[in-house]
Amino acid sequence: DVFQQATLERADGPSQYDYLRRLAAYLMTLDQREKQTGRNGVRAIGVLGSDAYDKVLVLDALPAQFPKAVFFAPDLDARLLGREVIRSTQNLIVASSYGLTLNPKIQDAAPPFRDTYQSGLYLSTRVALDPVLQRLSSADFSPWFRTPQLIEIGRTPAVPLSPALPLSKHYENIHALDEQAGFSPWLNRTLVLTLLVVAVTGALGLCFLPRHT
Repeated sequence: DVFQQATLERADGPSQYDYLRRLAAYLMTLDQREKQTGRNGVRAIGVLGSDAYDKVLVLDALPAQFPKAVFFAPDLDARLLGREVIRSTQNLIVASSYGLTLNPKIQDAAPPFRDTYQSGLYLSTRVALDPVLQRLSSADFSPWFRTPQLIEIGRTPAVPLSPALPLSKHYENIHALDEQAGFSPWLNRTLVLTLLVVAVTGALGLCFLPRHT
């Protein structure tokens, strides 16, 4: 086991664990230095980047060394909510354009999405297909995107922290204030077309991903 751990932390090859070890050592040194000068030390740590797996690796490595620090990250992703990672991601604060679901009036019968990007694609497609929303100007949409949503990773659901402010005369709020509510299994023609666009776009994205050998 010791030999295997040493192999994982070597500073070569495809493994990234050596970066995490050096990052943890650097932050602990910084924390001690700050406390020696009478300050509070490291109180918050941002885990930036778009890859959910990389975020989980960082959250596996650092919270034990900084139990009182607040961890935050961008872009909500369902992979941060899995039962196998929740011990590392619980209480993570996420700033995200969207949750995994939208307002029930917009979400309709669509199931929760995998990440904030799918939610955004679904919303933009619904807007493009809605004859009422097509008549709106860009200024009508700007309040929807003025500030990101703040979401905390709970033990099972993602908990929205942002207030329920009215954002449009057509919808009280485009965001779902409860990720578990508002789902109905009944599909309509517009929804089927919207989901088809999301699925095709996702499939095309996979086609252009680099292949690892």
